[in-house]
Amino acid sequence: MAVAPETGAGALNQWAPFRGYVLDEAYDEMFDRAGHARPQYAPLFERLAQVDPAELRQRQSAADLAFLNQGITFTVYGQKDGTERIFPYDLLPRILTAGEWEVIERGLTQRITALNLFLKDIYGEARVLREGHRPARPDLQLPPLPPGDDRSGGAP
Repeated sequence: MAVAPETGAGALNQWAPFRGYVLDEAYDEMFDRAGHARPQYAPLFERLAQVDPAELRQRQSAADLAFLNQGITFTVYGQKDGTERIFPYDLLPRILTAGEWEVIERGLTQRITALNLFLKDIYGEARVLREGHRPARPDLQLPPLPPGDDRSGGAP
């Protein structure tokens, strides 16, 4: 197995898939500022260093075709060169550490909880509407509820 370079960003050019790759001021998931693979990316980097760039391009093309054939697409209207596009994705995995995932999980849990409480209110007591916390868009404002309307309708 290839060994990751230890001499910094310039050493990336010795590995075929990374020739011409420039580390700039933007955060890079795979490499630190010195050009070393981050610990969680080291095994992937070592494997990629052994793969011919043409093979990576072939794999990307095969994945693109599979997405298209399986209908993993969206529609863009008003374009002259066709409307069906595959969803953007990265052939290489985004590798998260346990600490990074914990931050994401806390944020998702917070937002899901807030959304569920909002939906429970809208389909229940509708306090957010009665207390004047209405959306700024007039098309989203609802008329007052008739007396006795519980708004539950079986919704969560």
